[in-house]
Formats: sequence, structure tokens, C-alpha cells
Amino acid sequence: MKIIISGLILLISQVALAGEVKTLTQELLNLYKLQQSEKSLPISGLYVYDSEKQHYLSKQQAEVWIQQIAQHSLSEKQLKMMKNLSKAIEKTDISKEQIKAVSSNIMFDKPYLVIYHNVGQEMLAMLGESAIPFAEAEKKFLSVLQQAESVNVYKFQ
Repeated sequence: MKIIISGLILLISQVALAGEVKTLTQELLNLYKLQQSEKSLPISGLYVYDSEKQHYLSKQQAEVWIQQIAQHSLSEKQLKMMKNLSKAIEKTDISKEQIKAVSSNIMFDKPYLVIYHNVGQEMLAMLGESAIPFAEAEKKFLSVLQQAESVNVYKFQ
């Protein structure tokens, strides 16, 4: 009986987490090292990984992907803000095995992974009212990604 109850609790917790953006700071830092070992961590960045082809999309490909997934939910200005977050990656061909070696929590059950290093509340607070449009765009964009059936989102700040 305890096993059944434990199994049900585990199942319910997995269902509850399915749409959430996952924050895995240390693992994402390790993943970042796989992508760009020589550069310092940017203030913000958005990376799209194709789980099926096992490579990161280029900056241009990521911008097209962002446009396709969010064009009906975000204004042109908001789309531009989010597309500007996509960054070039030095090493795009990184296998699932390499990612699994640095992160046990990243799931490959959907065609795409989005790794998002967001600006952070402290930086937004320093920018004051000029940050409001960005904060709104970011919130809408993350909501779109959470609802998408084809993507898992991982972020750190």
C-alpha cells in the first residue's frame, strides 16, 4: 500500500512540474561550459537545442525558431527583444550524452530544449521603468514556451 501511495505522489508531482520552467543553476553553468568554454557568462542569453539532431541552433536559426513559436502571442517589438537574446555558440554539435554527463536533470522527451539565462530581477530593478516592456515580453515569452508541447525550458539568473 505504501508503494502505491508513493507511486501516486511521484506521478502527481511529475505532472505538476511538466509545464514549469526548471532552474538548475550549477548544471546549466556546466552546460554553458560545453557551449562556450572561453567566454564569460553573458548578462542574458537564450540557446535553443534540437534534441533530435543533437545540436544547438545557430543565432539566426534560433531567431527564426523564436519567431515561429511566439509570433501569434507577442508583438513585433516583444519578438525583437526575445530574438535579441539568442547568442552565437562556439560549439554547436553537443551530443545528448555530453549534456547528460553534466546534467542529470535535463530531459530529452521533447524536440527542443531552451536554455535561458535571463537578465534577473536586480538588473531589471536597476533599469527602472525602462525595463517594464522587457519584463512583460519575457513573461509572455516564457508563458508561450511553457505551453508549447515541443519544448522543455531551463533557466538560470
